[in-house]
Amino acid sequence: MSTRRPVRSGLILLAALAVIFTIALLFQMGKAPPEPAPIARRPVSTEPVRSAEPAAERASPPAMDAAPQPGERAEPPVIESVDVEKSEVCEGEENIVTVRARGRGRSGPLLRVKIGSKEGTRVPIRAYLDERGRVKLPKVIAFVPGAPPVEADLPHYRVNRCDPKPVVRIRHQALPNSDDEIELLARVLVPDASAGHPRAMKAEEATSFEWSFGDGASARSAEPRVSHDYGSRPQDAEYSYFLVEVKARLGDGRVVTGRDTLDLQNLGYHFAQQNLALITPRFSPRFPVVDDQGVVTQTVSLRHASAEDVTITRLNRVMAYEGDVGSSPAEDVDPASILGSTTIPAGSSISFTVKLRMRETPDVMFETYEVHGHTASGMPAAGSFAVMRPPPDPTPTSGEEVTSPAMIARIERAQQRLGKELVTQGDLIRLEQEGSFDDLPRAEETGAVDRPGVGR
Repeated sequence: MSTRRPVRSGLILLAALAVIFTIALLFQMGKAPPEPAPIARRPVSTEPVRSAEPAAERASPPAMDAAPQPGERAEPPVIESVDVEKSEVCEGEENIVTVRARGRGRSGPLLRVKIGSKEGTRVPIRAYLDERGRVKLPKVIAFVPGAPPVEADLPHYRVNRCDPKPVVRIRHQALPNSDDEIELLARVLVPDASAGHPRAMKAEEATSFEWSFGDGASARSAEPRVSHDYGSRPQDAEYSYFLVEVKARLGDGRVVTGRDTLDLQNLGYHFAQQNLALITPRFSPRFPVVDDQGVVTQTVSLRHASAEDVTITRLNRVMAYEGDVGSSPAEDVDPASILGSTTIPAGSSISFTVKLRMRETPDVMFETYEVHGHTASGMPAAGSFAVMRPPPDPTPTSGEEVTSPAMIARIERAQQRLGKELVTQGDLIRLEQEGSFDDLPRAEETGAVDRPGVGR
């Protein structure tokens, strides 16, 4: 049995060109939630502890001060305290570790903190006892570029063997064609008494979900998957950390809570250090769609992370052609005629519509608009966005053949669950995360491995 590849990876790659182009272009131009009261505490430094910020958990002083230059020697950071939420837990039960740390001097905004394998200043961890009843807790590591890392131990807390209880595991991923939108999936697991193993768990459906995104925003959903836009966060450090929480209500009325930490890189801060205010786009629909008239229409929103308004002074349009023809010379366009405004307010955005008329320009793959301007204080501002033709849908005679029985089983399951013939790579990833393929054999178990580039 064979199946032609129904995965539109080309669409994702093509649509991401706008973001990739922006970052590549600007690198060249610029190379220049209330905290619960902790129960156990391990003081690490005698220096005073600063109060925590309630929204984004940034362990850095406010400012856009110049960061240390590459090669410049930096002082090691300071871990002021390490707290744990609970002094006693069951195996597998979440326990929030809170770290207060700071960088010294100009390295403050570059501070990063890891607790085990997770990065963040408030991180949920789970501990399990070994066969001798011992538990190994992770280390806390704080580091900045150009200085040796600093380590600290977690405070001791008791871990008990208990009957397993329902848990919620949160997974997250960045949505395509966006730097700031995060998709979150809550998966409820309950004890599986039929499995014959004391720790065995199985998936369970919930009737509702209450979300807290860590930046002061919240939402309620009937489905386990939501998305949230973190684009309005302050970007005064290299990374921002957020503790996400979800409360899932089960059919019997029980409420189960799960938490996860997000670490988001702040491109706005990075480029501000290169004396550039980064302008970033957001698209609706997320991927290009062509109508019956051969026109691709997308709404674009432009925003920036600067604390000042940005004035647009120049807009260039470049057309990229099919094949090896290359691109057209940059053409100056009146910014107001395309953007509808020449000012992007601080903390807000401007939205407008762009079109690609494919029948009038059959050889154009996409049009890129390069945006240039400055902040109120004179810092240069730049970014780009593109409108492009979508690649053709795969057909039974196009694409590469999928021969892996495991992948074919996943494709057929996805077609059945979603009720559509064409399923995308994103569909497969989402269903995998939701556990829709848990009963299917993995590729390595079937002895078949996908050929490179097939079904990816």
